[in-house]
Amino acid sequence: MKNSTVYFILRFGVAAAFIMPMIVSIQHYIFPFVVPKIIFLRILVALLLFVYGSWVLLNWKNQQLEGLRSPILWAVIGFLSVMTVSAVTSVDVMRSFWDNHERMLGVVTMFHYGVLYYIARQVFTSWKQWQVLLGWSAVAAAVVFWVGYIQVGDPTYLLNQGSLRVRSTLGNTIYVSGYAMFATVVSVILAWYAKVPWQRYVWIGLSLFSFGMVLITRTRGTWLGIGIAAIVTIIVMMISRRIPQKWRRISMIVGILGVISIGSVFAFRDTAFVQGNDFLRRATDTQLAEGTARTRIMAWQVGLAAWEEHKLLGWGPNTFFYGFNKHYNPEFLRFGISETWFDSAHNVV
Repeated sequence: MKNSTVYFILRFGVAAAFIMPMIVSIQHYIFPFVVPKIIFLRILVALLLFVYGSWVLLNWKNQQLEGLRSPILWAVIGFLSVMTVSAVTSVDVMRSFWDNHERMLGVVTMFHYGVLYYIARQVFTSWKQWQVLLGWSAVAAAVVFWVGYIQVGDPTYLLNQGSLRVRSTLGNTIYVSGYAMFATVVSVILAWYAKVPWQRYVWIGLSLFSFGMVLITRTRGTWLGIGIAAIVTIIVMMISRRIPQKWRRISMIVGILGVISIGSVFAFRDTAFVQGNDFLRRATDTQLAEGTARTRIMAWQVGLAAWEEHKLLGWGPNTFFYGFNKHYNPEFLRFGISETWFDSAHNVV
């Protein structure tokens, strides 16, 4: 593709996709955090596909489709292909393809993400261009987190219903936490590659801004991911010969201090200091026999039992509740009536 106008339209469209997390429509939808976002995504991707497809057809002889040997591209194609076959053989074909209004994660939506990915890799062809796109994604994410910070001061803002754990424009604390972690990593990468000092300071500031949202959401799953990532990173830095000796020593010191700090918190988790801090209290709550930890383990057991019936292609995307109902464990009632409603697996795998 050589036409600069088409390039501009497609790049602008791909960048516009990062507006999606900000979109909320309280007055028009029963699920105001999900449906308007997906409608926006589908319209945007359809327009991008029309522009890109038209350009390819009109200039077919001069087209040089790049990146077709990429293992990531073929992994995405393979994933979508298997997901489609699974949907066709699903116990509920319509639900697998479309899902419901609360989730909207059907195969149709996943194909929109696949198309967006393919067009993005075709029009963003250099690391400098990707830096600009990633930078815009980090700025757009900061807007979402700003709403979260507002909810800290006003827990009722934007349907947060007085919760101390913010939901921002995503409607779910876990989503906000994962999004914030992703934005933090993107900002750190941009700061690492920034050549101008003031730009580096901007990205460092945005990374701290995003990471602050990770702290505020207090989501244990995200912290577990951070912990595993930190351990792997430290080990790699310690054993890699490509890392300067100075940084290998620093990583060793950081690792030792981390182990001491985490060990100390767990050793004194019953003290007033730890129990009085909501973040530390949640982080050290590892009781697997009580609360949501227990019910999620039970749900995984149900999922394994259901998998035994359909080992290869599963029951179909978004049909977990069929297997859950068939292999239902009455013990769920001990944890409240709400724990009997599992329309989606907590563990997608």
